[in-house]
Amino acid sequence: MKIGQKLILIFLLISALVWISGLISVNLSRKSLERYIGESYISLAVEVLDKIDRHIYNRIEEFQIYCSDKLLQEGILASNQEFEKLDDIEAYITKQDQEWVSAPRELLTPFMQQLINNSMSFELKKKLGFYKKRYGYEVYGEVFATNKYGANVFQTGKTSDYRQNDEKWWQEAQKNGLYIEDVSYDDSSGVYSTAIGLRIDDEDGDFIGVMKVVLNIEELINIINSIKPNKQYPGTYFKLVNKDGKLLYSSKKKGESKLFKELSDIDFFIFNRMENQEGFFT
Repeated sequence: MKIGQKLILIFLLISALVWISGLISVNLSRKSLERYIGESYISLAVEVLDKIDRHIYNRIEEFQIYCSDKLLQEGILASNQEFEKLDDIEAYITKQDQEWVSAPRELLTPFMQQLINNSMSFELKKKLGFYKKRYGYEVYGEVFATNKYGANVFQTGKTSDYRQNDEKWWQEAQKNGLYIEDVSYDDSSGVYSTAIGLRIDDEDGDFIGVMKVVLNIEELINIINSIKPNKQYPGTYFKLVNKDGKLLYSSKKKGESKLFKELSDIDFFIFNRMENQEGFFT
């Protein structure tokens, strides 16, 4: 083989090696970039969720303390004592509940007014009014407390019914002390919210009632909007979904995302599409 041909062959081999090395380098760089971006977004998501988690539990703790309020407990204990004098407690609650739910939505019967306008209900409404004035929106859709029989005692507004001990939040709160419901539309308060059930015990630790606090998800949205995404990726936006993959909020422009839109079919929720729990998603 002539020297010129050998030189050309050597040159081609060197070029091929350089091209292959460059391809490997680009591929490694791409994977490294994907991993870096993925880890950055995971870190950001953890930060947002941690803030939401701490905020919700601060609200819970605030009302757990309030459940120990002396006047609140005295009022609930008095209600329990009144109910214990009844010949048939269940029949009484059923009758009042039927009259309650059959009344027009906008009507407040004298019985309802008695529960909404008593002194402790006034204190609860004042508490909610303070937060509304401070933040400019209804932080709490409603708050109400029942006696140990599941009947309303104090409330900030008209609830959808009078009997509560047939509700999951009430039963779970009585059993476990605390229940946090998934986000949904609350008929009583008219806001998208998460309901929090709190068991109320007296000074001896005996069960006397349950409190329900309806936390407006506007609180969670404000937390999401307070997080600024990485300047390197200005197109970043957040989607808050529940455990079933339904959309609760998107920081995209209004109109681009529908509340409770089904997202459970996206790769994020289908882990078996990822090999060895590794990969990335958009």
